[in-house]
Amino acid sequence: MTALSEGNEQSLWWELLLRIDSMVLTGLIDSAEASGLRKTVMGNKFSLALVFFDIRQKTDAELLAKLRHFSDKNVFHIIQICTEMEPLVPVGSLSSYVTGLSKALQKKGHMVEVILPKYACLDLTEMQGLREIEAELYSYFNGQLHGNRIWTGIVHGIGVTLIQPLYYSSFFDRERVYGYSDDFERSYRVVGNFHV
Repeated sequence: MTALSEGNEQSLWWELLLRIDSMVLTGLIDSAEASGLRKTVMGNKFSLALVFFDIRQKTDAELLAKLRHFSDKNVFHIIQICTEMEPLVPVGSLSSYVTGLSKALQKKGHMVEVILPKYACLDLTEMQGLREIEAELYSYFNGQLHGNRIWTGIVHGIGVTLIQPLYYSSFFDRERVYGYSDDFERSYRVVGNFHV
């Protein structure tokens, strides 16, 4: 599947809501269940893009089964904190694994996010909706709290958060991701404790 644009995602959400309304009109579900399904759609917009991208090919019964599974209480919010992800940072085998696992988990109905350093060498061509978050976020590193800039966007339907340290900016402002004497220290910086 190709990545959905923001406009296509909104169309998808509206189409899901309209299909839920049609299920009520045809007697497939009652208005109470429809209300719960609408809340699920509105509360899980990012995850829905990959799970329901082929909505037009599904019958109402198939769509209802998938919506019910998606609204099940056994849905997890999974966060992967890593140093690479395809296509943003395609430097090793981990990058394709992170992206593939994220897509597979979202197809199962889980909400998946990936957190990465904001490397200078990122390939942002396939990231949609990149924006800086206006919030003070600190990480604990080397015995002190340090400020960070936080960026968010979507890659192949996966929510991505990029961390850009203000004080240790040289950690990620390099030509390559790996191959430096401080690789371990830089990796630790990514998974440090964050405080809002």
